[in-house]
Amino acid sequence: AAAGGGAGGGGANKKADKKAAKAAAKAAKAAQEPASAPAAAASDGLDISLLDMRVGVMTRVWEHEERDKLFCEEIDVGEDAPRTICSGLRAHYTLEQMQG
Repeated sequence: AAAGGGAGGGGANKKADKKAAKAAAKAAKAAQEPASAPAAAASDGLDISLLDMRVGVMTRVWEHEERDKLFCEEIDVGEDAPRTICSGLRAHYTLEQMQG
């Protein structure tokens, strides 16, 4: 799960609200249209076209201070400030591998 990091102004929240409203409008429109064959085949009702996938560069990695299974990472995805996230990757990678 990603947690927004950095000093945010109102602008970032307005962008997020605008994106969410646009996605909701798109989903509502799609719900009104007849189901196409691929959409009908998806029994779980998930529309992966609504995902917001981003690629970033890990700029800093450290071990979580309180949890043995977590790494904390700062990831630069091209926004004003890097995102800070925690991930359960300590069972799979060493700190050196994450930093490399």
